[in-house]
Amino acid sequence: MTNRYCATGNFEVVYTKSMPLSNIIKEVANKLVGRRLFYVCRDVERAEGLDFHQPGIYIITNKNSYSSKLAKRFKNIILIDNPRPLDTRELLTRKKTLSLLKKGDFVLVFKNNIYIEELCADHGWALLNPSAKFCNEVEEKISQVRWLGPLASHLPSHRIDLCANLVWKGKPFIVQFNRSHTGLGTILVESKKQLQEIREKFPRRDVRVTEYIKGPLFTNNNVVWGNRVFVGNISYQITGLKPFTDMPFATIGNDWSMPRKILTEEQAAQYKKIAIEVGERLASQGWKGLYGIDAVIDEAGGQVYLVEVNARQPASASFESQLQELAMAKAAPKKRLGGLMKPRPAATTFQAHVAALLDVPPDDYRLQAITNGAQIVQRVTLNIDELEIPRIKAVQSFNIIMYQNVKLGTDLIRVQSESGLMEKHNIFNEVGMSILVGIISAHKNMIWNRPRAGVILIKDDKILLMKRNKYGNEYFAMPGGTVEPNENFRVTAMRETKEETNLDFEIDESKKIIAIASPRREHYFFGKNISGKEFLGGPEQARNNPNNSYQLEWVEVEKLGQTHLLPETLKAKLIKRISTGFPRT
Repeated sequence: MTNRYCATGNFEVVYTKSMPLSNIIKEVANKLVGRRLFYVCRDVERAEGLDFHQPGIYIITNKNSYSSKLAKRFKNIILIDNPRPLDTRELLTRKKTLSLLKKGDFVLVFKNNIYIEELCADHGWALLNPSAKFCNEVEEKISQVRWLGPLASHLPSHRIDLCANLVWKGKPFIVQFNRSHTGLGTILVESKKQLQEIREKFPRRDVRVTEYIKGPLFTNNNVVWGNRVFVGNISYQITGLKPFTDMPFATIGNDWSMPRKILTEEQAAQYKKIAIEVGERLASQGWKGLYGIDAVIDEAGGQVYLVEVNARQPASASFESQLQELAMAKAAPKKRLGGLMKPRPAATTFQAHVAALLDVPPDDYRLQAITNGAQIVQRVTLNIDELEIPRIKAVQSFNIIMYQNVKLGTDLIRVQSESGLMEKHNIFNEVGMSILVGIISAHKNMIWNRPRAGVILIKDDKILLMKRNKYGNEYFAMPGGTVEPNENFRVTAMRETKEETNLDFEIDESKKIIAIASPRREHYFFGKNISGKEFLGGPEQARNNPNNSYQLEWVEVEKLGQTHLLPETLKAKLIKRISTGFPRT
């Protein structure tokens, strides 16, 4: 499987059909004789570590532009069409899914939970993932310390305590709530005032209190396969960099070229030792398949500390497996005296994961090594909540995946590269800088270049406006939004305004106002027969927060001239139109 990318965003994914099936694929296929395996996931790229030519394996996922391109090539990708992306449990409950899956079919998911387990049990599906209870015990921050037992010595100095008991001693430290994912529940306490706010808000909450170790973070994807622990490739964790995230401890990417630049041989060996010990502890309790560990290197003393154990398929495993396949395709047999030296058979991390869950013997396999490649994710932030496809200026090419998320902290765009993005810890190289510039430029272009449409709703001598407070800048706007591809202004105006206000109305097509907000055109229609109770909805409701607020407000028409309504050309034309007596409803 190979991917062909284009830096402009008009990329094409190409899967090479001519490559022969490897031994591991054949062995997995033998396990699936008479049965089928369905990988069910919210985002199709979670499944891209699978071999799409693998007999007996199917993917069920949400329909979007990226998954639709893949589904045109592979009939084993089944798409579920829904106005919003469905999570794994919801995908499993769709009629289309229920009609496909039969009793005895294998089900594999990205991250298991008790609701998925109940669904599978009710329908007689064989869920391959380890139990949700086991996963939670290992992953959750407080129970993880207990589960580690003697291995907790690899953690920085730590304790479990009540928030109310925490005392500021003049030195920063880490506070983690039991459920803490992608940095959202991890807090770096840097002041007495900050600590007091946490204590007052969560006085009776148990927390894991950890010494703050300053330094680069690393992660890797490992596999418990049969009676062996396979240690995967170590990658540098790109963490907390703005504008990609607002969260200082949120992982936003991986760079597989960085470990050989930063880690000493001793540090790499210590890291792998911790990974093996965690894997052996998991295996002793019946674990199968993928798990990950995160570690930090103390920049002061160079010590390697365990930070987290991820008891599931880590998010980076899919792309790592794609990089491994590229490496295997490029590798040539090494010559030796008397003929060719036959290397041990290689497997990708994802191949080993599936084989382990299906009880395929590990035999003499090894995980394919990689020393290059990276990916980075732009998350939904207070400043960046939507993007057009970035045009990245670089010699090399990229795989660009767009998402339709609006909730703070969720993925907005993913950029994948066959080479590294980082020069040093927290410092981008030339390739990384080209991505950063491309994303910033794409955000600015999206804000100002796309045409907009909305509806002017006037009732009882009041006009409905959207009051905005964007990072301290207060103004009003007309309900509406940007024109999507294959939409006209009227369709956009109706869709966006209904979505934002939840009101019922008709559009009066006899009059409209065209405003030019350079360089884009904005079309505003008048509404009539307005009914219902207004309340904020749509993506605006999801994005609404104190730093970027949306509030519907009825403003007296006579006071329109005193409001800061944007764009100014719309305000001027609207006041002139109303002064002529049109419209009053």
